[in-house]
Amino acid sequence: MPSVADAVKALIAETDEPPALVAQVGRNLRENDLLPESVGRRVAQVDERDVAMLLLGVYTATKLSDASQRAMEYASLTWGGEPNGLKFGEFLTRAIKDIAARPDRRVTIIDDAALPFDELRIEIVTSYPLVGVSSVPTIGRPSFEGTIQFAGSPRDARRWRSSKPRRSVTIPGYALANIVSRLFGFTMPPDAELYDRVDPAEDGEPPSPTQDRN
Repeated sequence: MPSVADAVKALIAETDEPPALVAQVGRNLRENDLLPESVGRRVAQVDERDVAMLLLGVYTATKLSDASQRAMEYASLTWGGEPNGLKFGEFLTRAIKDIAARPDRRVTIIDDAALPFDELRIEIVTSYPLVGVSSVPTIGRPSFEGTIQFAGSPRDARRWRSSKPRRSVTIPGYALANIVSRLFGFTMPPDAELYDRVDPAEDGEPPSPTQDRN
C-alpha cells in the first residue's frame, strides 16, 4: 500500500497545485485524524478513502487551516441533497477503487449503472458546497444525460441550475486515473491516449484538474 508521502507526491505530480500547498493540506488532514500518522518505524499507509479526502482537502480549502473541515463537509454531501442519499466521499472513494480494480475500467454511478472512467467528469463548486458528476465523452452519446448533484439539501442541489457566476474545480476521469495509477499500480491500457483526451468544450489539452472561474 502507498504511504501518505506517496499520496502527496502523486497529487503534486498529477495536478497544477503548488507542492507546498499539497504538503501542508496533507499535514492538516493528519493533524485532524483524516489521514493516518506514522508511528515510530511504522510508515502510515493510505487507502482509497484517504486519497479521496486528500483530493477534497486540496481542492475545497479556502485557507490551509480549514482544509480538514472543508474536506469533511464536501465528503458528507449527499446525492440530490437527500438525507439518506449516497455521500460524495463514498462515491469518490468507490470511483478510485473502480479505476484501480475493475477490469472493464468503468466507474460505478449507482447500483449496476457504470460509465467508462474517461467519460467521468467531477465538478466541485467551491463558491458553496455543491458537486456535480456528469458523463462527457469525446465521441458518441454520454452514458447518462444531465448532471448528478451532491449537496447538503435538495434546495442546495437546485443551485446547480443557477445562472450566477461561481468558482469550481473540474476533475476529469483520466486525471483521476493518472493519480490512481501512481498509487495503486493501475496498468495503463495500450490505448493510453485516452488519458490525454481533450474536453470537447475546451481548445487546449487539459493535463490535470483545472480551476474554473466562470
